Amino acid sequence: MLLAATVIFTIYGETTLRPYWLKNHIDTYTLADWFPNLLAPMILVLLYTLIKEVNDKAVLFRATCSFVAGLIIYEIVQLFIPSRTFDHKDIIASVVGGAIIYGVVLGVFKLFPPLPDQVSQK
Repeated sequence: MLLAATVIFTIYGETTLRPYWLKNHIDTYTLADWFPNLLAPMILVLLYTLIKEVNDKAVLFRATCSFVAGLIIYEIVQLFIPSRTFDHKDIIASVVGGAIIYGVVLGVFKLFPPLPDQVSQK
């Protein structure tokens, strides 16, 4: 459900909200520019959590850090791609998005703890 809400919000943001901000020159500290980078780690972490049935904090932390690191690397690589633009705010947005979704999923873990037979075996 959380994944569906995030995907719907992303679609709405990309198709309606972001174009509206850009067209009307609404200054949201260039939120329209880094909005996708804020949502990308959220979608990736939620997908991974659902597909892999993650219910362990350490696995969640590693996955979140891995996705955020990948997004940061992607942003840095744009320095070397002529048609792309590097923006440090995209890196900040990726880190913030990763931190937000990590906290949200941890909150879900606390509200709905896994059953004893579902806990990851180490």
